Amino acid sequence: MSQIQQIGQNQSDQEFLLKIEEIIMQHLDDPQFNVDRMADILCMSRPTLYRKINVVSSLSPNELINLTRLRKAAELLSQRQHKVYEISNLLGYSSATHFSRNFQKQFGLSPTEFQDSQAAAHKS
Repeated sequence: MSQIQQIGQNQSDQEFLLKIEEIIMQHLDDPQFNVDRMADILCMSRPTLYRKINVVSSLSPNELINLTRLRKAAELLSQRQHKVYEISNLLGYSSATHFSRNFQKQFGLSPTEFQDSQAAAHKS
């Protein structure tokens, strides 16, 4: 393991990732939220943000944003209080189709299939 990889395991890196997650959560519904906006909020250049995230995570900033949105989507889908297109809008996706494609790629199920599987799991 390199020194840089070891650095990624310390508390300040964990705090940095937590701060990034908080920023993403605050902007979940904003379709314009992207890596540039995140870098601005953190007072970093885009390349610096990429480098810093690369040190502490195996994901890119875009992947972190998308994964956070998709995890929230899974949570909302399991609550069964919103339709798929409503969740898509709530989480800043440009279209329900784009959201569904990303969701299926991440979880191996369409949002509707995921919601149905969650409902079946709660019945048994």
